[in-house]
Order: sequence, then C-alpha cells, then structure tokens
Amino acid sequence: MQRSPWVPATHIVSEPSRPRPAIGSATAVIVAIALEGGMPEPTPPSPALPPSAPPTAIAASLPPRESASQLVVAAGGIVDTAMLPSFATGFEAALGWAYSLPKWRIRAVAGGSFFLPQNSPALMRGLAAGESGHFNLFAAGLRVCGSIVRNAFDLGPCLGVEIDVMNGAGAGGPAQSLRSTGLWGSALGSLLASWSFSRHLAITLRAEGFYAPNPVQFVVKYFPPPPDHIPVHQPSQTGARGALSMEFRFF
Repeated sequence: MQRSPWVPATHIVSEPSRPRPAIGSATAVIVAIALEGGMPEPTPPSPALPPSAPPTAIAASLPPRESASQLVVAAGGIVDTAMLPSFATGFEAALGWAYSLPKWRIRAVAGGSFFLPQNSPALMRGLAAGESGHFNLFAAGLRVCGSIVRNAFDLGPCLGVEIDVMNGAGAGGPAQSLRSTGLWGSALGSLLASWSFSRHLAITLRAEGFYAPNPVQFVVKYFPPPPDHIPVHQPSQTGARGALSMEFRFF
C-alpha cells in the first residue's frame, strides 16, 4: 500500500479513534432487541366501566319471578248425606287451575266423585214387600273458588254445577231385577279452606251444599196391575257434603 506523501505514517498509527455516529448506536440497539425476540407489545388500556349497568343487565342478574298461575291436581275423600239411601262415602279427584297472589287466590277446577255402592232398605208392605235396590252414584262437576290468603291459610266461597249419574238395580224380592240409570243436574255452593305446606302442596277442606231441582225416582213396576209404580229410592233435592283432599300445584 502506498503512503500518502502529505501524511506521515506515524500520524496514522497514533491518531485516536473517532466516536461512532449516534445513528449507528441506535441501529445497534434495535438489532440487539430484534435478536432477543422483538420489542414487547404495548398493553392496551383497560376499557372504562360504565357508571351503571343497563336495565337489561340488571334484569338478567335478578332471580326469575315465580309464576302466579299454577296447574292444580287434587285427590281425596268425600262424604254425602242425601243422595244415596244412607250416609255415603267415596273418592274424588280434580284437575284445574289456580292464580295466586299474596292476598288472594282463585281456583277453577273440574272433578269427579265416585261413591261406594249401597242397598236401600227392603220395603215392608204391599206387593213390593221385600223389594230393595242396589245403587251407586257418580258425580262430575265444575267449581270456581275465590279465597282470601293469610300466610299459609286461605278461606273463601265456591260456586259450581254438577251432573249426577245413579245406577240402580233390584237387590231382593220377587220382582225381576232390572238395571236402570238416572241422570240429573245440581247446583253447588261451598266453603273452601286450605292450608299450604309450601307453594306446591296443600290440604283442602270443603263443606258443600247442593240443590237438585229434579232428581230421578227409582221404582218397582209390576205388570199386570197395580198400575202405580212403587217407589224404592229417590235422591233428595237438597243435602250436604264434605271433602278432604291433598292439593298439588305445579309450575
């Protein structure tokens, strides 16, 4: 290598090194960081919370409200004082709807009652002496009740209508035993009391009266004379009943 004639060689050897430019240092730093895995991404700022949640969010956080409307299923026992020849017992079942609020409750139920069969007393005189009848009764009705609620208890009146079906057949005596069926309607008035163990279970007690404008009459008919029919049994036009049931409420 030729030396420059204007600059002594000793000057080149002893000349102090010049500082690197600032841009070179910055480049070195950037390269070093890139080799280490890159610069960390900046953390996005947390979104600011709204001062209050919208109404839809508040509603979603509340527990679901219990429905005031419920399906009602009831089953129990029933007694009757005037339809059959003597005091009668039976079973009843009902299906309906109840609407409940803190201070009152409405029920509308349709149900049926079946009374255990029994015999009428034997006739004691005349051509029909010794004759008796065997009877059973089925009643289907609809009742609407309104009651005042006080804690676990509610009490109120009911009104309803009923269709009564009675089957009768001869049970003794010389007459030929024939089966016949009577059908009539009755009006119902009740007082209902209920004690609720929970929202879904209650015991109900019903005291009821009925009025039947035209109940059928069961008779012994003879051929030939006498022409008159001989009465064996006729349900009463008025009477009382009582029922005790378990009431199940759904939903």
